[in-house]
Amino acid sequence: MLLAYKFCMYLFFYRGGTSCNNTDLESGTKDTEPKMTEPSRASSSFTTWMAQLGAIASIICAIGGAALFASVHKIEEGHTGVYYRGGALLTTTSNPGFHLMMPFITNFKSVQTTLQTDEVKNVPCGTSGGVMIYFDRIEVVNYLVPSAVYDIVRNFTADYDKALIFNKVHHELNQFCSVHSLQEVYIGLFGGPSHEAQHP
Repeated sequence: MLLAYKFCMYLFFYRGGTSCNNTDLESGTKDTEPKMTEPSRASSSFTTWMAQLGAIASIICAIGGAALFASVHKIEEGHTGVYYRGGALLTTTSNPGFHLMMPFITNFKSVQTTLQTDEVKNVPCGTSGGVMIYFDRIEVVNYLVPSAVYDIVRNFTADYDKALIFNKVHHELNQFCSVHSLQEVYIGLFGGPSHEAQHP
């Protein structure tokens, strides 16, 4: 009995005034787990709900920020932007500046529309006499009109230089060399410091 009384006094001081009833004194035991009242349950549920709501809001903000970051893009001066959606070229083009596009499913490429110089290196040239010579470097100065960007990209892709310049130089030079002798090609026609060639 004395032991049960000491145990109840211990609970009273260390559990905020918890009292013991006769049953506790007789059995000498007491439930040590605090009982949660209705206001405590409501407060706990509200805290849990707010935590879940905060997590959902954080996820939404992260997705929104990523979408905004993916949609904003910049076209540099002297370039025109072309757009693709699902691999298909869109008819929309954009001028230099900041623009918005549909994120994640639309991408863009910037096409230069100012004067540029492409270098074609190590170009073979077979003369009419069967002699093979090589040009170390051929420079091609070209300019793409902004209004023609869509048609050029649609027909030759955004890397139109490969089809219209690099491959064209090889083809045109081979045709030219095939009907001229080594003397004409190496000394007569290309003997000067530079040579200007125009496609008819």
